Amino acid sequence: MLYHQKNTRQKNFRGCFREITGLNLPINNKASGSAGHVYIGESDSSNMPDEELCVIVKEDSLAISGGRPRGTLYGVYQFFEDGAGVRFLIYDHTYIPKADSLKIPFGKFCYNPPFSFRWSYYAENSKEPEFAARLRVNTVTTAEKLGGKTPQNLIGHSVDMLLPFSQYGAEHPEYYALVDGVRDTNTDGGGPQLCVSNPEVIKLVAENAIKHLDKHPGLRISPSARRIPPDTAIATHARL
Repeated sequence: MLYHQKNTRQKNFRGCFREITGLNLPINNKASGSAGHVYIGESDSSNMPDEELCVIVKEDSLAISGGRPRGTLYGVYQFFEDGAGVRFLIYDHTYIPKADSLKIPFGKFCYNPPFSFRWSYYAENSKEPEFAARLRVNTVTTAEKLGGKTPQNLIGHSVDMLLPFSQYGAEHPEYYALVDGVRDTNTDGGGPQLCVSNPEVIKLVAENAIKHLDKHPGLRISPSARRIPPDTAIATHARL
């Protein structure tokens, strides 16, 4: 095995391969000869997107590469699922087929996930980040060995970040939405909702959003608020 990348990629491949075949592959940083090796790494992936993967199976070699930081790890999972029939069923049980039943097809398979944000909101994924990584959930853990999180964020539940009620609520209740004649103070789910007809709110939110973007230049999508109450929406529309 020629190993170019993080330890987790090598451990995942070596562990699954051992479970299937009973063989414990040696690990080397250089290959002697061109045949009979498994190449895992990012040597040819400098121009690949974060999660793109490429698996090349030949008669005498296997190469798995991918973009940083998750592509190669996903390539290892992809090979075992497609090529070996492995199934990551639950966090403490992976289906491993018998070696004598394997029929690994030759060829080249490259894939770039069309959805850059994947969050299956189940307790098992949150509690078992390694299992979440096997399912290609890229929103659970910041652990580098599991590829970390996508820089893309949720598009909701962010009002508290942009105009925290804990910071402004006591002195400026008028910053928050008027719901049934009463200022919204419900902080559940990222609230309370803002009073977007208040020009001071727009100014503060814009300033705080810019500060957040400056602090996180890699952010792909800036979060937004919860729903806008009808009274607030009507008032905002009337001002336009």
